Amino acid sequence: YNLYATADGRHLAVGALEHKFWKVACEVFERPDWVSRHWQRGAFPGSPDAAALKAEVAALVASQPLAYWAHKFEAADACVTPVLTLDEAQAHPLFAGGQPVQPWTLI
Repeated sequence: YNLYATADGRHLAVGALEHKFWKVACEVFERPDWVSRHWQRGAFPGSPDAAALKAEVAALVASQPLAYWAHKFEAADACVTPVLTLDEAQAHPLFAGGQPVQPWTLI
């Protein structure tokens, strides 16, 4: 699971921890060569290849703005989603008709 910066300074959350989600993410990223590079296929977290893959994903995500990735992943069941601003989250259909979200600060 990681957050990756997009070309416009926003972020994309990639949480494809299960191989079935990772496979779909790789299809959307148009990188079928990444499918086997998953911890459930022997690619251990913290290994040199895992670090290299993380860098490759970061470079690809950074090549396009968030709107591009949000559109590409919109219908995909891949556990990949845009990181929304507070205003975007409040306007999201998931919160329609609910109580407004109140900002808070850690002390």
